[in-house]
Amino acid sequence: MTGFLARRFLNYVVLCLVATFMAFSLASLTFDPLDKLQGRNPAPPAEVIEAKRAELRLDDPIPARFVAWAGDAVQGDFGRTVTNQSITDQLWRRVGVSLRLFLLGTTLGITVGVILGVAGAIRQYKPSDYFVTLSSFVILSAPVFLIGTLLKVGALQLNQGAETPLLY
Repeated sequence: MTGFLARRFLNYVVLCLVATFMAFSLASLTFDPLDKLQGRNPAPPAEVIEAKRAELRLDDPIPARFVAWAGDAVQGDFGRTVTNQSITDQLWRRVGVSLRLFLLGTTLGITVGVILGVAGAIRQYKPSDYFVTLSSFVILSAPVFLIGTLLKVGALQLNQGAETPLLY
């Protein structure tokens, strides 16, 4: 059993590394982050852009940049943006909202799931059980963006759009 768990954990680590490398590579291939600086009016001098390119290691090959980024990320340093702001600081500012959303969603999901599960177990093979089962399959199969959009539209239709924190 220990060997099985060790193999599964190793597979998980490899999968995370491959997925992270693919996301990093795709983000690196799509655009040059310094193009925004060059498009400003007035544009910074070419020396400033080249210095920033060297600082961000944009001239290095993608695997070398990934290894450098991953080494820094493991230590909690996710780097700096093109505008020289700390990415780690930006992430920490947003953790509170994400954590509240996670706790609310988890609490609501567990509460509703337990209630509907007990109701379905009590009335097994009755029409209400089939209805709960079917509706849970439909809700779980619906894309998150569709459910989010429907919730926003529903809040606006109830004329509570401005007062509710649902819309931020």
